[in-house]
Amino acid sequence: MKGVIKGIVIAVLGAVALLALAVVLLVTLVNPNDYREDISRIARDSAGVELKLGGDLSWRFYPVLGFGAADVGLALRSGQPELVHIGEMAVGVRIIPLLSGKIEIDALDIGGLKANLIVNEKGENNWQMADSTAPATATEAPATATAGEPPAPTTASTTPDVFIPLVRIHSSTIHYEDKPAKAAYTVDLPLLELKDVNLKEPFPLLLEARVRDQAGLDVNTRLEGNVSALLESKQFGIDNMNLAAEIAGIVAKPLALNLQGNARFDQQQDKADVTLERLQLANLVARLQVAATTVTTAPAFKGQLASDVFNAKELLTTLGMDAPVTQDANALTRVQFNTDFAGTPDKVALKPLTLKLDASTLNGEVSVVDVSKQAIRFALQLDKLDADQYLPPPAPETAATAAPAPKAAPSATAAAEELIPVETLRTLNLKGTFKAGEVIVQKIAMRDIALSIKAIDGDIQITDLGAKLLQGSLAGKVLLDARQAQPKITTQIDLNQIEVSELMKPFVSAQLLSGRTSMKLDTTTTGNDMDTLLKQALGQINLNMANTVVHGVNVNQIALDAVKSKLGDFTALMPDYQDKLPKALKGDTEIRNLLANMVIENGHLLMPDFSADTGEGQLSASGDIDLLQKGFDYRFGVVLSALDDNKYLQGVKWPVRCKGNLETAATDWCRPDSKAVGKVLEQAATVALRDKGAQELGKKLGMDNADEAALKEELRQKAKAEEDRAKKKLNESLKKLLEKQ
Repeated sequence: MKGVIKGIVIAVLGAVALLALAVVLLVTLVNPNDYREDISRIARDSAGVELKLGGDLSWRFYPVLGFGAADVGLALRSGQPELVHIGEMAVGVRIIPLLSGKIEIDALDIGGLKANLIVNEKGENNWQMADSTAPATATEAPATATAGEPPAPTTASTTPDVFIPLVRIHSSTIHYEDKPAKAAYTVDLPLLELKDVNLKEPFPLLLEARVRDQAGLDVNTRLEGNVSALLESKQFGIDNMNLAAEIAGIVAKPLALNLQGNARFDQQQDKADVTLERLQLANLVARLQVAATTVTTAPAFKGQLASDVFNAKELLTTLGMDAPVTQDANALTRVQFNTDFAGTPDKVALKPLTLKLDASTLNGEVSVVDVSKQAIRFALQLDKLDADQYLPPPAPETAATAAPAPKAAPSATAAAEELIPVETLRTLNLKGTFKAGEVIVQKIAMRDIALSIKAIDGDIQITDLGAKLLQGSLAGKVLLDARQAQPKITTQIDLNQIEVSELMKPFVSAQLLSGRTSMKLDTTTTGNDMDTLLKQALGQINLNMANTVVHGVNVNQIALDAVKSKLGDFTALMPDYQDKLPKALKGDTEIRNLLANMVIENGHLLMPDFSADTGEGQLSASGDIDLLQKGFDYRFGVVLSALDDNKYLQGVKWPVRCKGNLETAATDWCRPDSKAVGKVLEQAATVALRDKGAQELGKKLGMDNADEAALKEELRQKAKAEEDRAKKKLNESLKKLLEKQ
């Protein structure tokens, strides 16, 4: 065993000694400067460039074994200025051929490279290679031809026979400037490594680079893959690509980007295709496939894009944006999309398009029919959406919310805050339709929604609007004109048989109204903040309440209590009123068959005289609602059915005034006009007393149940009868007197 180990050691030492001897002989016997012209020729023949070696060549043993040089210039062709300058470089060579006087490149190591790539004002670049495929002129002859000999046969392939086992560029910088586009980029190149470089088969690539521009863009990237540059078939591409990049300068925080896949370009067929099995931006992971044709003449493309489920809140945070705080903490956490697309540089269509947002799914198609005009067309359909999940959570209740302080006047800043994004609307150019199975907004469920929208240069028209909601339906249109200084909104909406309690629930805490109602709104307003819009609103609302209940207040009870409190002073009107009048009515006001034409003017909803039936009688009213302060002031004339049997009080309209704010308790709204009630009862009592006196006189005259009016009529009739008898008696006397004569 010891003998074997000893033999191995001797062999290794012998190999090292031979290698050392070969290196010593190589350095002693071979002068690199003798190969200066050979190196330049190889660069010219293999790559078509002029390599200028400024300094002396020397031996290098690291990182490659070969010649080293400094101050090297690279030009595209003879007589041209340097395109690239190299601080130092080493050219790896094979040792055995050198001993026989031949040079074969084994590796190329370049450091301190500086390149300036420029596109001038005419659009000409400084890196365009000379056309080496141009045919020779008639006077030109091959260098190897001699007189009387036939020309050497040409090969079928014009591809240069290039093979370099290793190309390594490091610690270098490339500057690119496009003067017509006013763009400039700097590429720092820590490392570019190519192995087995050739023009006939794919070869591996490793790139580490940093790209910067004048606007603050800063991209650090690492790229690996197998590069193809097949000149003979004119096919170029990269396979097994893995690109990892960190992008800064676009948003507040750096973005992580990762691309994995293949990209190819077929110059002969003028087509390209890109397949990315993984396209990752932050936590968004997608897959992309694109196929393009007539790339250099009239580009057209089609493909597919699909994402995995991702958390949109996390993505927004990564992009440096504030993620919305939602009522449902899980909202925006499960988002996914996929689409097929096709188009040209002038137009793009996404069809079909599917977007999943948590439990909702949006399907349809979207197209940009004119990219230059940003003209968008769409047809979309949503299955369901609970929009309340995406609203901010309600503010926590405090003592202040339980007893709100008087509302302060809005500040100038709040009043000036724009409600409608006018400038954005003026840039819109879109037309399309939208349908939805169910959408919940402010706890109001709307079903079977359909609308058409057209928005051109600030003229927005929402037409064919229809939906089922609140056990009824909605139809109409909304027009918004943002072309003028102040936007103008025109609304024509029909609400048919909706449940009014559900309509008011988002705006008031307690239930005020219940029942079905129908409304027709025809209004116009201008402005760009809520107060101005309400103040400038003009129009009409037709209201129809068939069977509605006002909860928490009964105007009939208020009127009845006022009457009962005064009847004690006027017992002649109803001596037994305590027994005949009801002790208490319902706590609510029932309203039946109410028809009202309301007018909107100067921030108020004016309601001229209207009437309605109630469960305990009838009422007539007039008043208005202050839309800005949510206040109201109504004057009612209440007719009590409990007094229908009293001939002095039946049909009397008892005055009740309701005034307050929707944010206050309903029990504090309404008060009777006690003074007016007293006057009505006083007048009725006067009539009743006269009737009582008439009844007593009637009894003396033999008339039962006579009131004042009946008595007067009876006395008039009796007086007329006496007058007629007197006239008759007088006529008879005159007739007898005449007969005697």
